[in-house]
Amino acid sequence: MKKTVRLLLFLVLLLGLVSCGFPTFTLVGCGDVQGLIDAIDAANSTPATNDTIELAADCLYELTAIHNSTTGDNGLPAITSPIVIRGNNSAILRSTNTTYEFRIFFIASGGVLNLEDLNLFNGVAHDTANQTILANNSGGAIFNMGEANLTRVNVKDNSSHGEGGGIFNFGTLTMLESALMNNECFISSIWSMGGGAGLTNYGDATITRSAITENGTAQQMWDGIFNASQKTLKIENSTISGNAVSGIDNEGLTSLNYVTFAHNWVSLSSWSGSVYVRNSLFADSPCIGNAIFPIGINMDTDGSCGASLTVSYAQLQFGPLALNGGLTLNHALLPNSPAIDAVSTVPSGTFAADLCPPTDQRGALRPYGASCDLGAYEYQGVAVSDQSAGGTPTPTPTPAPGGRDPLSGATATTTPTHTPTLTPTNTLTPVPTATPTHTAAPTHTLTPTARPTRPPRPSATATKACDPTKERCPTPSPTPRSP
Repeated sequence: MKKTVRLLLFLVLLLGLVSCGFPTFTLVGCGDVQGLIDAIDAANSTPATNDTIELAADCLYELTAIHNSTTGDNGLPAITSPIVIRGNNSAILRSTNTTYEFRIFFIASGGVLNLEDLNLFNGVAHDTANQTILANNSGGAIFNMGEANLTRVNVKDNSSHGEGGGIFNFGTLTMLESALMNNECFISSIWSMGGGAGLTNYGDATITRSAITENGTAQQMWDGIFNASQKTLKIENSTISGNAVSGIDNEGLTSLNYVTFAHNWVSLSSWSGSVYVRNSLFADSPCIGNAIFPIGINMDTDGSCGASLTVSYAQLQFGPLALNGGLTLNHALLPNSPAIDAVSTVPSGTFAADLCPPTDQRGALRPYGASCDLGAYEYQGVAVSDQSAGGTPTPTPTPAPGGRDPLSGATATTTPTHTPTLTPTNTLTPVPTATPTHTAAPTHTLTPTARPTRPPRPSATATKACDPTKERCPTPSPTPRSP
């Protein structure tokens, strides 16, 4: 009798657990698109569980048709529950042989998508039936209204006919060891302004140890990242290089720590909102706008970013865009670079926790030497004390504090006001890039790159001539647009 009672209790408990739902783990065969669709549908059917989908290693999952039209056309089911997709270095892409245009992922409000070790290629956000709806035509790879977490993910060669050629974020986005590369916006006459070709952020975005490179170069008009009014963007240990117009076009709150900007038409454009910059490096990449607040030690090559250290591009001793032993593209510091150990002089009021993260963008330990190096790259050789490129720069005295970074609590040391002319043209020559893979390249290039050919820079004293059909123009009270 007791055994029967125990058995009945066990069956009741088991049925109760099944009704609550267990997390599922689904293996999807190499190239099995229908298997991937079925796995996402199954995961969405159990919203209380965090289900995992594992793709075969080094495979292509080619999407050939529109699956649904939730806020625009999508190649995969909308994400409505917590889902993990482990890519094992495989790629999900819109097939080059299909005539249909669609984005890859749509994440609904309440949905959570965690992507790991995955490549997202060739998505196109273009809803021909609803071309006047911005959201339907934005986010070529990902349109996020919930939560998106990307770890070791390459978002490359995607486009939109609205904003966010790579990603449009309307929720919460985190990127770790990931890349936004060669994404594009193709804006028709319907839109008077375009957004970030790599990322348009209308939510909260955190980017760490990642690279945003060569976005917007097809039309020479769009930015690497656009951060909307009253929205937050935090970037650390990352490289922003070779984007067509601004590396970051900011109207909200942006916090930067150990970021390398290089060879963008403009590194930072911020006429409203606030950009707080710490321990960062601006190489051949000027700043414009009156809402940029450097904190502590930063370095630029033309004096336009309000940095405490200014050197010439030749003095900087700066390597080309390459993997340099990491998973994402970065610029190496060469042995005589004045950016090596440059964080050693710390002005009072700077928060110690923000001074030196444990690693650089590649995962190399910080500091290597007396102190941390500026920017995303930590030089791992023996720093040369004799600055043969022209001597060690002397820090410029900083004026009274210009603000406090709400994301870190650190105090800004200056408030630069730059109003140069910005007239993008189609003659900018992008910096050649390597294709990021998950294969480490441990060697360093020991020859600094030549300064790339480009049109005249914005003047530090000229009045900005703003064309609203080609760029975002400052307004006294910027109003965020609804997607």
